[in-house]
Amino acid sequence: MVSSLAAQLAQGASLNASLLVDRSRRKPADSYLFSLKEAQKHDLDAIHALGLNGFTQLMAMDPSIGSFERPLFSDTAKATDRTLLTSGANAELNGHIASFLPLLGPYLLEAPAGKVLEWLVRRFRINEFNVQELLTLFIPYHESPHFAKIVTLLHIDDNSMFRFLAAYKTTAKPLPRGALVTEMLKDTDLARFVSGLLPNALKSAGAGAHKALVIFHTGVLLDFLAQNKDVDEGTTAFLLPAATEPLQLEPDDVGKIKSSLGSLLVIAALSQKCRITPKVLKAILSTVASCAQQVSAKQFVRTLLCICAPQDTLEKFPRSLVTAIMRLPAVDSELRDVYSWVGAEKLIDPLVVALTTQLAKEPALDLLESILTYTKTPADILRHGATALLQKLAELGDATDPSMLNARRALSNLYQRHPDIVQDASKAAMEDEDKRELLDQIVDSLSIVGISSLSKQTQGLNTDFDIVVASISADASVRARAIGNLYNILSSSESAADAMKAALRARIEDTEPAVLEALYAQPTLLLPLVLEDTSGYLSTLTQILHNQKDIPSRTVVRLHLAFVATHLSSPLREADAALADRIVDELFFSYLLFTKPRQKTAAVVWEILEACENNREEHMGIVRYELLGGCVDAVRWEESHRAEGMKDDGSHKNIELLTKINMAVAAKMADNILASNYYDRLFENILAKLHDSSPYARALGYLVARALLSRLSGEHQINAAHRVLQAMKLNTLEGMGDFMRGVDNLGVVSHSILGTAVVLKPKSRHTFHRLQISVLTTLPMIPRPAALTLDWLQTPSTPATNDTRPIRYVQLMRAVYKLGNSSASLPLLSTQLLRALFMNLGSDALIFLTGIWLAPQDDYENHIRVSALRHAAAFLEADYAIQNRLDFQTILPAILFAVQSADPRVREAALSCVVVLVKMTTTIEQASAVYAFDMLYGDKSTVLQYLDWADFRKYVATLGTGQNHLVHDSGYLRVLHQEYLSTQKSDSKKQAGYKQRIMCYLLSHVNACQLPDFKLSLLKSVELTSSEVKARMLLPTVQEHMDGSHQSPDSQAQAVLPIVMSSFDDSSVADLNDTSKSTWAIYEQIVQAALYLVKDAKDVVIYQLQHGVFDKLSADRKVALSTHLLKISVQNVDAAKECKEILRNLLTDIAITIRLLVIFQPAAVEQSEQSSRASLTLLAEVLASMSQQGSLDLVICLLETLKRVTHDASMNSADRAYTEQLLMTAVEGVVTSLPDSSSISPGLVRLDVLVDLIRAAEDPQTFHQALLLMASLARLAPDAVLHNIMPVFTFMGSNVFHRDDAYSFRVTIESIVPVMVTSLKTTYTSALDLYVGSRDFLCIFTDASNHIPRHRRTQLFLQLIDVLGPDEFLAPICMLLVDRVSNRVVKQNSEDARTSLSLGLAAIEHYSTQQRIVVLVEIMREVLRMLAKANDGDQPEATFLAPPSDDDRGVQASAIWRRRALSFILFCDYALRESTAISRSNQLSENDSISDLLSLLLKVAVLPDPDQGLDKVIAAARSAMTSTLRIMSASVFVMGVTLMIHSRDAKVQMGALNLLGERLTSVTDETRRTMTAVVVKINSTIKKILASNPDDDLLIAAFSALRSISQTQCPGEESSLAVMIPLVLDIARRHSIAPAAFSALLSLWYISYRLGPRIIPHIRRIVQECAASSDLARRPPTEALEVLQSTLSSIPTFWGEVEILLVMNLFLGSCTTTAKADTNIMTPVVKTMTKRLPSKMLLSTSSSAWSALSSSTESVEQMVGFFVFLRRSLRTAARPVVLEHLRPLSKLFQDAFEIVSTGQNSLIQRDLISAFLELVVKLNETAFRPLFRRLSDWAFTDTTSSANVSRAVTFCNIYSALLEYFKALVVPYLSFLRHPFLRILDQYAADVSQGPNLWTSLVIVLTKTLTFDEGGFWRGDKMQQLVSALIKQIPVCIHIDGNDGKKILSDCLVAAMDAVNDDTLLKSMNLDILMHTRSEDSRLRLYSLACNEALWRAHGGKLLGFVAETATFIAECAEDENDSVVREAHRLKEAVESIAGKIHV
Repeated sequence: MVSSLAAQLAQGASLNASLLVDRSRRKPADSYLFSLKEAQKHDLDAIHALGLNGFTQLMAMDPSIGSFERPLFSDTAKATDRTLLTSGANAELNGHIASFLPLLGPYLLEAPAGKVLEWLVRRFRINEFNVQELLTLFIPYHESPHFAKIVTLLHIDDNSMFRFLAAYKTTAKPLPRGALVTEMLKDTDLARFVSGLLPNALKSAGAGAHKALVIFHTGVLLDFLAQNKDVDEGTTAFLLPAATEPLQLEPDDVGKIKSSLGSLLVIAALSQKCRITPKVLKAILSTVASCAQQVSAKQFVRTLLCICAPQDTLEKFPRSLVTAIMRLPAVDSELRDVYSWVGAEKLIDPLVVALTTQLAKEPALDLLESILTYTKTPADILRHGATALLQKLAELGDATDPSMLNARRALSNLYQRHPDIVQDASKAAMEDEDKRELLDQIVDSLSIVGISSLSKQTQGLNTDFDIVVASISADASVRARAIGNLYNILSSSESAADAMKAALRARIEDTEPAVLEALYAQPTLLLPLVLEDTSGYLSTLTQILHNQKDIPSRTVVRLHLAFVATHLSSPLREADAALADRIVDELFFSYLLFTKPRQKTAAVVWEILEACENNREEHMGIVRYELLGGCVDAVRWEESHRAEGMKDDGSHKNIELLTKINMAVAAKMADNILASNYYDRLFENILAKLHDSSPYARALGYLVARALLSRLSGEHQINAAHRVLQAMKLNTLEGMGDFMRGVDNLGVVSHSILGTAVVLKPKSRHTFHRLQISVLTTLPMIPRPAALTLDWLQTPSTPATNDTRPIRYVQLMRAVYKLGNSSASLPLLSTQLLRALFMNLGSDALIFLTGIWLAPQDDYENHIRVSALRHAAAFLEADYAIQNRLDFQTILPAILFAVQSADPRVREAALSCVVVLVKMTTTIEQASAVYAFDMLYGDKSTVLQYLDWADFRKYVATLGTGQNHLVHDSGYLRVLHQEYLSTQKSDSKKQAGYKQRIMCYLLSHVNACQLPDFKLSLLKSVELTSSEVKARMLLPTVQEHMDGSHQSPDSQAQAVLPIVMSSFDDSSVADLNDTSKSTWAIYEQIVQAALYLVKDAKDVVIYQLQHGVFDKLSADRKVALSTHLLKISVQNVDAAKECKEILRNLLTDIAITIRLLVIFQPAAVEQSEQSSRASLTLLAEVLASMSQQGSLDLVICLLETLKRVTHDASMNSADRAYTEQLLMTAVEGVVTSLPDSSSISPGLVRLDVLVDLIRAAEDPQTFHQALLLMASLARLAPDAVLHNIMPVFTFMGSNVFHRDDAYSFRVTIESIVPVMVTSLKTTYTSALDLYVGSRDFLCIFTDASNHIPRHRRTQLFLQLIDVLGPDEFLAPICMLLVDRVSNRVVKQNSEDARTSLSLGLAAIEHYSTQQRIVVLVEIMREVLRMLAKANDGDQPEATFLAPPSDDDRGVQASAIWRRRALSFILFCDYALRESTAISRSNQLSENDSISDLLSLLLKVAVLPDPDQGLDKVIAAARSAMTSTLRIMSASVFVMGVTLMIHSRDAKVQMGALNLLGERLTSVTDETRRTMTAVVVKINSTIKKILASNPDDDLLIAAFSALRSISQTQCPGEESSLAVMIPLVLDIARRHSIAPAAFSALLSLWYISYRLGPRIIPHIRRIVQECAASSDLARRPPTEALEVLQSTLSSIPTFWGEVEILLVMNLFLGSCTTTAKADTNIMTPVVKTMTKRLPSKMLLSTSSSAWSALSSSTESVEQMVGFFVFLRRSLRTAARPVVLEHLRPLSKLFQDAFEIVSTGQNSLIQRDLISAFLELVVKLNETAFRPLFRRLSDWAFTDTTSSANVSRAVTFCNIYSALLEYFKALVVPYLSFLRHPFLRILDQYAADVSQGPNLWTSLVIVLTKTLTFDEGGFWRGDKMQQLVSALIKQIPVCIHIDGNDGKKILSDCLVAAMDAVNDDTLLKSMNLDILMHTRSEDSRLRLYSLACNEALWRAHGGKLLGFVAETATFIAECAEDENDSVVREAHRLKEAVESIAGKIHV
């Protein structure tokens, strides 16, 4: 044991040490969410809150977990330490945890689950005590970081099956799947645990089942089986249940997770690894059947196959499995798919056998037939099925039974398809002699439909039906005979059954020649059947004859075609010629081609055709088809001219013959098409064959098309070529190059080679490509149409004429060119095509190529354009090489189009052409001719303008200089043209002429070409170029588009028009101004069209007008254009907006505006044109919305126009009012633009017009605007306005004020009043003079206030004041408003008076507080003037208000003045009150105004009033003073308070002091520090007031001010406050004025708190006064306690013993009125004392106080309070101080223990022991041991007397408390007590009459020592002695009343056995207890059994070796005569059996 008891406490901390020791010294707590360092920052409360939050979130997801809140997450759970729980409680807690953890599975990766786990780890240490449950939860997530984290926290035993996780715990890494499987292979227990996770979860109603677990279960078991090479029986024993139990236990819905599929996979894998007995296999299959509906049919069938395939074949499947299979959807198709898998027979054979047992059910029959009739069913399975069916039929049963009938039906179907298999099966079955005859009959009955003789012998059968059935027999001979029988029936009966006809028609699809020969043997009978549905018959034959997969034999083809040609063709042509033509097209055509594979078949077909042709009776037969005319002769002719010796053996000569025949047939067919009247139809048929599915028909079609093209000419040839090319659908030549590898010419598509390829390889892809190329090569050689002019640039979208022949030829050549450039893999073919094309085109090739690259973008890809440009460059090079000296300027614009392409490849190719032109123009001096002169654009070519050779050379050279830029920038051509072609002023005449010629040349191509893209490109190239000829040249294009100006142009025109219109820029103004040209008229059309139609064009025109065009136009043109725009606006409402916007930007010239106004002014006559009025209105809108220049002339003109409009009677009122408003707006804008210095003569401005408008206006808007305009004119012509202002105000007074017209009032005020105000300010300079001079003017408004609507009154007056100026006119207006209601105000109460003054108050409230104060000062000055008038009517000083009128003669003038003054002061008071809220948030700055106001109010307040006539005025002034003080700034406020405090009026003093007390604390610290001097004066005044013995109200007010001063005390004020302490204490002593005394104490608290050490001289008196302030209930007032708190906090070191005793006595006295000392009102003071005062003084004083208290007879409550005080003092005391006072303290406690032991004041025991524990904590071992020894001696010196027994009981209680607090630290001190304890126990064993108290206390102490002992004290002999003594106490318990003693002794025995480690002692202890069961006293027997039961339940493991001897006593007691003993014996037996297993008693 260490020397210090405190060190022992630190070492021997309990399991709750985390709450007792320093965090830095304890072991870091395990944490799931936080790191070790972070976890230290969160205490248990924080973790509980976190866990509860997570639990709440989880409960929202899964409400079922709510039941776990109480045991795991409640406050009770928070206080639970499972290490201190009993085994039963621990078991219950483990059960809760084990049930709760699986529920976290679905949400384990979510944040709430982590919070919950953090709580469970920190509180319940589940990582230590619930390892297996945690791994059950986490192992499905073993590859996640969450698993890695939890593994690091687990406490895994070395012998655990999870010990392999130790490595992963160290590395903190997840567990890989492979590692887990490896460990499972090593450890069977681990494998069993893992495989049982999902079944165990499902057994608990799916509580722990989730998706991740299902996936884990399936994946791990599959990997386990895959790696397990030898699955033995032991492994199968746990794997098989793991796979099958989920299928049996799975609930209906486990979070929508189905584990069925995973279980099926495991079962299948297990079946692959081990052999399963048939019985077990059937059980497995029955289990699998239960989940059939939870998986798809494919999954189920494949699983069954995987299970059955490796095992022995079952005889048949279980019934449940067959039923499940039949219920699966589409199971028949799934069963068919299994035949491709090995072992399929092991699935199908048992299934077939099982189905035969259930044939009474239709689903079974259907499924069986599906299996047996499937064409790919293996023969073994069919044989097995046949055997099963034969056995079924061989059973002797009812023949009419459904199962027997269905079995016969199934066997019959099988026999029809596989008669041999059925025969074989029957032979095998006939080995049983007993069933041979029956089986013979069954087999014979199956073939009855095939044997006609049997049909006659069999009775009860329908013969016709049997024949029909025989026609579909599997035996061809049977079918043939059946057909003959059907013909016999048809020939003998006129009306045959439909079934017979259908049976005959069905045989058409037969593939057996014998059947078809029988079918076609009687054509006369078959023909009518065929004619009933000829179309269907032909379709069927088409499918049969052209089936590429199942090719019909030659015989089948011959039979079908011979019947069709010989018998069907002729009657069908008569009935339906179109249908007859299908015979050749669909049936014969593909067989007409002679090829090596089908040579003989083709010969047979031609023989059929020849036979038909030779049949003279066939006039309408197949030979009548035009396409075949003469073809037979051609074939025979070629055959007859073959060379001698040629053999039909496939030799070369035979192939040559076949080639010639094919060519001859194709040529003849082509001739027939040409000669036919149905050319189009026949040609379409041939074109359709070009894509026929039959390669033979396709090849013959190409040969015919090729021959046909070669025979056509002219436009027919062109059209045919177009149609052939379209039918070929050949978009590219890519992919045709394989057969041309190594070929250097096109001989591969020559006539002979092509024909040979068709003969030898008709199906080859190369042959097909040869045919296509052979057709393609003929196209470029088609000559151009004669006598037609070709437009090579024309496109189908822009035809020049209605004649499409030229464009079709161009399109054909372009298509050939496109194909020729479509592939780089066929250079030979492409070259040949292009060579032939160019040779055909000749010199037009360049124009043709130009059309290629100029074509619309969608027509060709860019690589085609590049090719065209490259070919064009080659053409130019060739021309240059031969020195042809042609001028190619016609092609150059097209090249420039390509130069602007976005594709750099196109630009590069175009520039290659430019390079050639540069070279050409450089070397050729003069061109001989112009290429394509007047023919490039067809008829439009005549408008082209040409350059001379010099200009062309120069222009081409210019292009050459920009070659490098052009190739990289598609927009550089615009820059180049702008640089070289824009007209400059510095250009010479020659240069200007050259630029104009180039521009004319380029723009002429724009006019001539009809291609929009080309036009747009050229226009864009010169878009930036400015030239005067640009607009002139583009006039034709403009007129072309203007012709349709009233129609919406297409998208191409919309793109061209804006650029065309942009040419009309400032360079074209000269043409526009020229009156001799028509350019202006066209330009007007352009403007109109742009505004009507195209938005982009509109923007261009507007831009050009605003940027130079309009400015450079002549004045007449400007007026004309403006007029035109106005007319457009009138005519088109949609264009009005744009027109007005244009005019708004253009009309900047005042002269033009005036001319327009004069033009559209209403005439002097009565009527004017409607369009002119509308134009005038639009013009007015423009002028009103634009900013005009200031012009007096324009103002005059506008006013004149306004006058004319006003007097125009022809306009309706609405239009006139609108126009008037617009004109006035325009005038307003012009006037606003005039400078302020402008002055207008009154005679020039006709304001009478506005006055007339104001008077006569019916529209309020017109009226308002006229007022505004008059106000605007007042700035320029004030004299004119003042001259007319009186009529305006007269009108306003009579109209506006009396109606709810706020706008008119506002306009009047804001517009006209400023003029009057300016005049008044000019006239009057002083404020009073200005007030008096404006009084009459202001009275106009104030007198009309009652006429203004109430809801607008305030706002209108505010507007008036704002306009007048609040600084000058707010005060007079307020005074006038108050004067109007003064008579009422003085008679009303406060609320009514405020209502009467509301208008004035509302007016003044609108302005700032500073402005209000200024106004109130002016009002108070007027008050003084009025009071002076009231005192002396002859006072010369003038007043603002007028003297009383004559109407007031009956009233004295002085009374009227006083009444007015009173109303003004009341107004000031109300205004100041309303300012309070404002002043609190916005403090006023110090200024003279507020001081002046206070000064003026004081003057009124101190006025002499001898006759009491001014009493109300003075009272109102004083009230206003108070209101003034409330809004003062802090400094001024304090000064004002100082003045009021010095007043002689006590009420004023009281109010000032109260106000100071309320407001001083709100002053900021900075401002408060500036008031020190003033506050010192105030303190001096307050001291005088306190010393003057004032009344209570003033005293309370003084204390209130004093508190505020103390709270805000600043340096320099301490002395003035300190001197008041004695006064305050004196006043506090006056109990007669309790409120004042309490207020004094509160003031004293504030003073003492702020003054600190300055109150040291007064401490004792302060404490005395506080103690003396207690009331009769001995409860001190709160104020006194606060004072004590303050003094203790500020100066604790100056407290003495006297003061402490006073406070202690006060506390002890208050304890008598409080139930608990800890809740005493004095408790805060006591806490402060024990913390702040010196401990030495407290302990010394406490000892002194105890001496007095222990000798007194005070109440128990005081002693309780004393020990509460002492406990707090000891807790805060330092150890040395405690050791210093240990002796008196020891005596104190011993005296107190003696008092308790004697029974006096025993209620103090709890608080006494608590205080004693605080003392012990402060002691070391040296000090504590003597103290403990003295107490033990005191307690156990003699225990015979009752007094000594009480001492022993008290000591036991003390020692018990020490054990609870210090636990094992104080167990060794039992050495002082062991012998007394044993002695006492022996005494009780001998005599139990001593009473139970001591015995109970002693046993409890022993129990605690045994519990807390760590093996250092109770051992060896000590333990043996104790056990012996305790066992002797068993008889004692039965004599103690109640069950407490028994429970106490039982717990002690359990604790003792826990400490015993000696088997001998254990045995002795067990036997000694059991020996009491043989006592005569049944109570003793019963209790001894109970004790033994408790021991077995608590420590059964230790007693396991004593089962036998225990069983003996149990057996004896089980036969006891006492029933209770028997029951207890059985309970003991259960306890023993729970440990040792079953015992036989």
